Amino acid sequence: MMKNILLSAILSLATFTGINAQEWSKVLSNADGLPGFAMGDINYDGYYSFVSPLIEPGTPTDKVRITVIETINNEAPNGNNIIFALSELKVFDKDGNAIAYTASSNADHNTLSYVKDGDGLPALSDDDYKSYFHSMWTGNDPVTDYHYVELALEKSVDSFSLEWVTRFGEPKNSPTKVAVTLGTDYVPESLGDEFVLGDAVTAAEELAVENRLFVLKGNAVKSFTASNGTTYTGSGPLYMRYAEEGDKEAATVNVMQLIPFDAERYIIYWPISGKYLANSASSYNGLNGWQYSTTYLSKAAYVKITPVGGGKFELQYDGVNSAGAVSLYVGAEMRDGVDSKMKTFDLEHKTALESGDYTQGYSLPIDFGWNIYKAVLDDETVAELMLSLTDYARTTLQPVIDEANAYLSEYGDFDGDCAGENTALQSAISATSNTISTIKNFSEIEAARSALMVAVSQYMAVGLKKYERRVAELESTATYSSYPYVAGTYPESSKSILEGILSAISTAKASAGIYTAEQYENLFTQIESDITRFESTKVESSDGSGGGEEGDKDEEEATEGDILYVYLADGSVDAYSAASLDGDYYEENGKLYFPIKDGDVIYYNREEYDSCSTIRPELPYMTSLKFNNKYNPNLNVDAIADTVSQDMYFSLNAIGKWLTASFQLSDDKAVAYVDTVLQESKVTRQSFADKVTYKVTYPGYNIVERVKVQDELWTNPVANGETVEVALTADMLSTNKPSQNSSESLANLLDNNPSTIFHSTWGSANNATVNLNTYIEFELPEALENIQLYYKCRPSSGYNPLVWEIYVSEEGNMWTLAHTLDYTKDNMPTGGAGQEYTSPTISLGGSYSKLRILQTRGEYSKNHFVLSELRIHKVLEGTTEEPEKIQDAVYENRKIPFGREYDVTIEWLTENAISVPRIDIDIDGGMFVTSKDYYLDAKFRITGYGVYENFEDSVQIKGRGNSSWGHTKKPYRLKFAEKVKPFGLTKGKSWVLLANAQTGSLMANAISMKIGQIAGAHYTNHIIPVDLYMNGRYMGNYMFTEKVGMANNSVDIDEELGYLLELDTYGSSDEPIYRTGVYNLPVKIAEPDLEDYTSDVAAARKEAMIKDVREMSAVVFDGGDLKTVLDVDALARFYLANDFSLNQEINHPKSTFLYKNEGDPEGKLTFGPIWDFDWGYGYETTASYCYSNATSTLINYSMAAHGFWEDISNNEIFRKNYYKVWKEFLDNNGMEELEDYIDSYYNFAKNSFDSNAVIWSGNGYTETDRDRAKQWLKERKNYIYNNLTEYDIDDLLHPLAGDVNCNDVVTVHDVALITAYLNGETHKTFHEGKADVDGDGNIGTSDANATATLILDNDAPSSMYWYSTPVGEGMLAANDFEAQLGEEQNIPLVLSSGSNETYSAIQFDIAIPDGFDIYDITIGDVECPLTYTQKDMNNFRVVAYLDDNSEFGTGDEIIAKLTVSTNDVIEEDARKLVLSNIYAVDANNDEVRLENSTVSFTQATSIGNTYATYSVKGGECITVTTLKAQEIAVYSVDGRLVHKLNAKEGTSRIEVPQGVYIVNGEKVVVY
Repeated sequence: MMKNILLSAILSLATFTGINAQEWSKVLSNADGLPGFAMGDINYDGYYSFVSPLIEPGTPTDKVRITVIETINNEAPNGNNIIFALSELKVFDKDGNAIAYTASSNADHNTLSYVKDGDGLPALSDDDYKSYFHSMWTGNDPVTDYHYVELALEKSVDSFSLEWVTRFGEPKNSPTKVAVTLGTDYVPESLGDEFVLGDAVTAAEELAVENRLFVLKGNAVKSFTASNGTTYTGSGPLYMRYAEEGDKEAATVNVMQLIPFDAERYIIYWPISGKYLANSASSYNGLNGWQYSTTYLSKAAYVKITPVGGGKFELQYDGVNSAGAVSLYVGAEMRDGVDSKMKTFDLEHKTALESGDYTQGYSLPIDFGWNIYKAVLDDETVAELMLSLTDYARTTLQPVIDEANAYLSEYGDFDGDCAGENTALQSAISATSNTISTIKNFSEIEAARSALMVAVSQYMAVGLKKYERRVAELESTATYSSYPYVAGTYPESSKSILEGILSAISTAKASAGIYTAEQYENLFTQIESDITRFESTKVESSDGSGGGEEGDKDEEEATEGDILYVYLADGSVDAYSAASLDGDYYEENGKLYFPIKDGDVIYYNREEYDSCSTIRPELPYMTSLKFNNKYNPNLNVDAIADTVSQDMYFSLNAIGKWLTASFQLSDDKAVAYVDTVLQESKVTRQSFADKVTYKVTYPGYNIVERVKVQDELWTNPVANGETVEVALTADMLSTNKPSQNSSESLANLLDNNPSTIFHSTWGSANNATVNLNTYIEFELPEALENIQLYYKCRPSSGYNPLVWEIYVSEEGNMWTLAHTLDYTKDNMPTGGAGQEYTSPTISLGGSYSKLRILQTRGEYSKNHFVLSELRIHKVLEGTTEEPEKIQDAVYENRKIPFGREYDVTIEWLTENAISVPRIDIDIDGGMFVTSKDYYLDAKFRITGYGVYENFEDSVQIKGRGNSSWGHTKKPYRLKFAEKVKPFGLTKGKSWVLLANAQTGSLMANAISMKIGQIAGAHYTNHIIPVDLYMNGRYMGNYMFTEKVGMANNSVDIDEELGYLLELDTYGSSDEPIYRTGVYNLPVKIAEPDLEDYTSDVAAARKEAMIKDVREMSAVVFDGGDLKTVLDVDALARFYLANDFSLNQEINHPKSTFLYKNEGDPEGKLTFGPIWDFDWGYGYETTASYCYSNATSTLINYSMAAHGFWEDISNNEIFRKNYYKVWKEFLDNNGMEELEDYIDSYYNFAKNSFDSNAVIWSGNGYTETDRDRAKQWLKERKNYIYNNLTEYDIDDLLHPLAGDVNCNDVVTVHDVALITAYLNGETHKTFHEGKADVDGDGNIGTSDANATATLILDNDAPSSMYWYSTPVGEGMLAANDFEAQLGEEQNIPLVLSSGSNETYSAIQFDIAIPDGFDIYDITIGDVECPLTYTQKDMNNFRVVAYLDDNSEFGTGDEIIAKLTVSTNDVIEEDARKLVLSNIYAVDANNDEVRLENSTVSFTQATSIGNTYATYSVKGGECITVTTLKAQEIAVYSVDGRLVHKLNAKEGTSRIEVPQGVYIVNGEKVVVY
């Protein structure tokens, strides 16, 4: 309904007339409502919906062309004109009837481009908002003219309107200015022939004259020489077109309108460009910011224009940036070719610049004095250009007025409940209508709209009264029963439905004036649904458990689609869909039966369940969801769900689709699942490549479903041309020229190891047969007719075969040539290393089992036959048989969690990115980097292409690297003056651009850093692939990453409290090497810079660092306890990243970092961050990546540090930790996440890789390279993991102190296990290595005490732990009592146990209400250790246990006494103590949980009471609770008596209007 109201309102606006069809055009812009109304979250799952005014060209037409002139971003990539995208486009005649059309375009991307984007022109009329048309953006055939869509209408019309929807979730290419023509090219109107630059404005009053246009002139200097001698030049004073551009001479394009915002401020609007001066506060960095323009009126700045003398004016506006509120002044930027011709500064930095101080945030002069001139134009042009406030007010307010009138009409039945809300709404409608005709400034529009929306909201809230009456009627007539239910009653659980309705009504009443009308409409619908749901739960007949003949099926009947819920005695719920049942459930012999359609029957004993019903249990819900970059190294910026809803969408710029979600649930007993996998917030790693559904529920809430556990089995007829590998063994192969080296035998061709080779005779041994061609002969296990050959070349280049002749023989003495393979026609690989090849099908001309491959030409020489692998595949003939089913699918009945479902969908921005981000570095003077010794000044700019935020700053740049600096493609180091956050990464000053110059290395470092992140290696870098341009020249694909150092974006330790070392053989006078320890390790002090210290301090610090390395080396050499000198866990993670990557750098050693946090008393040497993998993946030995050495050891015995790493890898403590981190890596889906990352990175960067190959001699990266890397990593993983020693690692997997039973939680069970051990009993879950909790080297009673203390300090065990703990038979409780106000009294807590289950230890929580105090908790009838703590104002935790391994007595035993008192009157419904999280240990030393219990109390006054005998609180009303009858007086804050109440004992409520009141001397707020 509202959409039609809006459409009719807009159609009623101004109409337009024109001339003939060839000349007529109409421009639609922001003044006409473009880009449209924002629907949903515009950057996520929303879009703009635009409806044009009625357009009357003055002549009939059957063609309409829509030419896009401007969009939100004005993106014009790859030589194209401005591009745009639309989801839907409709044409209506003047009566609102849709007109069919056929669409065409001069810039249809899918027709003109080699790649598809969207669904092309058909998407414009398919009524699907998710499909879209996109205009041309690729560069193979750019469209330089304006892009347009032309519509050939099915009928001719003399007037029409347009409606379109922009691309779903992608706002940047939404049109903001379009031209409508009648099938002709758009020709911009020539304005300005009559333009004259008028007099200068000198007084503020002249700015407020109606129907006047102006011109704004900036007065930037033309030249300036900085203190360093650099001279900067620019265009000088300019007349502004908009913020980013100006002209030396004034013309019509410079015309500016000042739209009054309020009495003091204006909106600056340039009508020719359709742009406003934007509020650019968000780009202000605390020192300066760029001033931008915008096509959005909503983003415009509200500018105060103040005369400052000399005929000049100052521009100032207020805004907000990341630091808070800022007040900014706009000045004229002198330089050309920068982001804008305007800059912003706060008052402090403005004052400094005006005084000539260029050291306080900006180094160039800025002029803050603006000239404003009158623009002299004819009246018609002025009227055409100016944005009419009245028209804008009508466009904005009329739809709201129509909507308000519609609500008054539709909900007229509210009037009988109104207390003036209806007349208030009518008055607001009238006032808003008057505003349209009397509008003076922009702020009045928003004020009128807001006032009207408040009145609508308050009117709609009246509708709640009707539902209050309906609920009251239901409450007064409904009776309830528990299972077995009584006919005509409602189940007890149905009360919660009415309670939920009343709670929603209460919230909505309090939100009158805040909620939208739509929210109230949705609430009304929901209430109606809930009432219907309540009424449907009425029991029609007896449940039957209490009567009827045995076996009668008189239970509640379920209809198809119903869910039956079995409420179990342990608090869990089993659910069954009626569709899954083979008939109704029934009771028989005291058991409840559920017949399942597959023939199974599930039953429950009577003591196992409480009831069965179609009423769904109350379920918890998710309260927040976010992806925090703290737990997601692939995510640079946190992503937070604004609201938690059934469908949540995120747009993320992460590379790799595995994420860890952080979420909160409404109940601490609630849990979340994805499928059947329990999710742990901030821990569980999950692939989000597809939609992920979270189920929020309670432990033990399951639905029984039939789950397919095995698919059907079918025969598999052979398709023609399918192949199967021939099973070859080494004895089936022979050659006429075997290698003289046994390590190069024919067997290597079959060993699946690409690093081993077969080599024919070579060197001097080949002298006698140098002219003899080499062959390999096969004795096949069967005769073949058609074959394919597969081979893998040597992992070194230059040995590929070029021509093979394939011979066959029947007896082996006569050979016939069957086929020739030739690289020139059969695509045999050339020029590379480790390449793979599969031949086309080769017909042998008959069936043969003897085969010979003769090489007649090779890259090295014709008779050097060298391969890594060789296979023969049999080519099968197809059959015509149809597949036949062998076995049916297998199903099982399984319990699947049910709960509230939340769908999470991620849009991965890198998937649809135009390009990797572009970095431009423009060095002052056009210089290039030629040295690592000094920095050059430059400008730095990131273009993020919608994936990352654009960024710009000044930077210093120099070369970096050791061997990598020797390549033609150079790596660079960047240093910013202040800490910055490029790409959203953690703030830092120092960054690096890695060149990856070695052929094949473009992904090596990225893969290794990802391995490090997954493995948890300390301070692992982030990698962003970029295209680098320097001084406008393309430099290739680079990786942007942090510089390793002691900084908050790398090793985040204060250099005064720690140090960073590098083991590296590269040294210099600036970076001396200190050889030390038994391994003579080369140590460089990376940080701190010791030159910053006095000589004595520097010497002492250096000696301490070298000593640490020396002592560490000694422990490693002696095979000692590494934990005393190293963080062994960090070492294992560091080693995994290097071992997995086969990174030989650590063997030299080079680029091997380790640090120490001296500020931590427990701080030890820690290896990391990982760095430099250019020589990994087999490159060290083969000069190629991932071709060989996947099964090679990391230890290289030819390198200097091999002894150190060999002794590390042989140390038992290290080996155990290394096994643990590998198991962790694989168990947590590390391989799956790594492969996903490799695919995502490659897909994001492949165009950049191709571009890199063009300028750097073929150094690219292809799909083949990617797939080879993934296969190499699989082989490498298998080799390493299969050669690890398996250890019992429970103590490492469960490091939590006090966790004696290694179940990742500390409870009283751990205490009991220690006491049992001390008394000679060792429980099966007891881990002796975990029992020395206090760390004194012994296990004793002090460890039990220390564990009890940990229980008090820790959080309560999780809800899943609670559910999985068996339910005990006992109970912890207390009698209800009367609390005397102000008096202390003792409350005994009684532990009840039977002869079958006694207890030796217990822990529990006590929750108390406000106004209640527990002064002490002491032991009860039995002497035993008891300790407690107050967790917060309302919660206590108690631990009690017997240290002699005995049990508390059977029956009722007082286990603890509470000393309590009440010091305030407590509301009646809050007068209770709750005992929860009760865990006990039975006589078998097994843990059980006891059910929660509640202790209620009443309140009374004591003799001589000095406490107040009432309490009062505000909220929706005034609530008074009294302990005796008394008078309560309510006053307004100005002392006027508002209400007097003779309150009785109990709780009373006083209804008063919202406001602040004084009640018996206390201030109370009513909302």
